[in-house]
Amino acid sequence: MRFLLLVLLAGPPSVSVALEPVHLVADVENHEFPVFSVRPSAVIHDLRPHPEMADNNWRYEGLTQASLELQQSLEQTPDRCVVGSIFLRLQQEVRVPQWRPPEEPSAEMRDRWQRARDALLAHEQTHVAYSMEAAELLKATLESMPGDRDCETLQRAIERSYRRSLARLSLRHAMFDARTKHGDLEDL
Repeated sequence: MRFLLLVLLAGPPSVSVALEPVHLVADVENHEFPVFSVRPSAVIHDLRPHPEMADNNWRYEGLTQASLELQQSLEQTPDRCVVGSIFLRLQQEVRVPQWRPPEEPSAEMRDRWQRARDALLAHEQTHVAYSMEAAELLKATLESMPGDRDCETLQRAIERSYRRSLARLSLRHAMFDARTKHGDLEDL
């Protein structure tokens, strides 16, 4: 009898069913842009923005752009919110230079270029990994989120988790770029 009284005082229990599995699709596109010069100062000039780049602020030797999209289908029934689906799509585009000198460079210059390009590729792959980790963490967060009786409340909770994830990811990328000086090529 006491138990029943406590239930009545506390109100109906919240829905404790976790959300449906979240579907995550991740794509990475790799692109190279040509660098033709041989002299170190000219190579640096070639690495600066090109007219085909849509972002005028892009000034680094490599670039990783990522977008994380969230789509959800929720339906309110008389007694609870039914989750039809939750879908995350992570799209990443990586741009790095490919050296195509018009004449045979010295062995020293080839070695310097290879070391710098390897460092740049590692830098950009770290950005790719950060974005993938953020998407996987958001997926796990959404899957562990309890359901709700009200779809509007559940949708706000999902969107809040999504925005927090994007903010943390943006800060992580910015801190990494500040610490590594955007992966600028060394010794060129």
